[in-house]
Amino acid sequence: MDRIWLHGSATIGDFYETYDASMGLVNSIKHDNCFPDVVTYTTVIDGLCKEGRLDEAKRYFIQMLEKGLHPDAISYSTLIDGFCKHGELSMAFKLLSEMQTRECAPSTGTYNLLMRGLSIGGKIDKAYKLLNYMQKKGCVPNAFSYSLLMNCLCEGGRVYEAHTLLNEMCQKGISPNASLFNTLIGGFCKAGNVDEAWKLLERAETVCAMDVPAYSMLFNELCKNGRLFDAQNVLDTILQKGFNLDGFSYLALIRHLCKEEKLEEVKALLNKLVDKGCIFDPAAYIPLIDTLDKLGKKHEVNKVADDMMKMAARHDEVKGGVVLQPPEDFGFSENYWRSLLQRDEGSTIATKILKRIKKGWGQSSVHEPLARKQCN
Repeated sequence: MDRIWLHGSATIGDFYETYDASMGLVNSIKHDNCFPDVVTYTTVIDGLCKEGRLDEAKRYFIQMLEKGLHPDAISYSTLIDGFCKHGELSMAFKLLSEMQTRECAPSTGTYNLLMRGLSIGGKIDKAYKLLNYMQKKGCVPNAFSYSLLMNCLCEGGRVYEAHTLLNEMCQKGISPNASLFNTLIGGFCKAGNVDEAWKLLERAETVCAMDVPAYSMLFNELCKNGRLFDAQNVLDTILQKGFNLDGFSYLALIRHLCKEEKLEEVKALLNKLVDKGCIFDPAAYIPLIDTLDKLGKKHEVNKVADDMMKMAARHDEVKGGVVLQPPEDFGFSENYWRSLLQRDEGSTIATKILKRIKKGWGQSSVHEPLARKQCN
């Protein structure tokens, strides 16, 4: 019963407060022929490592050996993890060597801890060698093993090597997950190879259910590189999958299209978002209003302004608190519109629009929904 209490004390998260009581138990439960075992020592060592008290953890590990107990892979891994997290990699590798000397086989988890420590320290090549070493020792890496190294390689700009590892793990029958694909897609986007990122996303879709980050990274990179047609194709996929538009730089796509005066494409895109029931930033209309105004298309400017006002009302109603609430006279405050217009830094007519809005321009379209909201 004492050992159960001790284990709970060290793992609940209150180890610092219960440390003295725990040590007292370790030193006192010898009475009635009850002695601390490997589990007891490992629990205490784990708590000490989490508190950064590595010298004390090491002393109890040595004490465990002196009492004739045989630490298992969990005991060694616990102390190795502590040393790795505090940057003492040389000591962690000494423990690995001692494990093997004592014929205690390191597990995949043990090697993963060491690879994570090397990765955090930026020692990519050593982590790579450790992956090969563990396999020579008959220890099979898992998806997390590859993920650690691939993250490290991508962060170091070595995305092609990471891609080679992906192929290796797949050949070994280890299935990559969405997080791992996201890492690689992000790496290719960062390297400016958007085509390889796209191929990888298409491959990923056949293996697992991909989430928002992958599509967001690809879409944003396509916009950044001016590949507007491809970006629109990805956006269509995003809408089909019902993803939230937060995190997608659709404003950048609209600005690019407006810059090239592809206004019909912009209108079609905005209408598509509305038809799909998307609630998006009403500032998305500003580049279109700006471009139409420059081209002297006043009538179309007024219509788009009405559409923007409708979206502003929906955005405010659904997103509650994201934008300023409109005053009770069915208008929007000057601060509201100033904030909205400033969200498009490329607009050259923001001041002009603000003046026209203050005179009531474009606000007829929102009277009905706002009145309905007020009545409710």
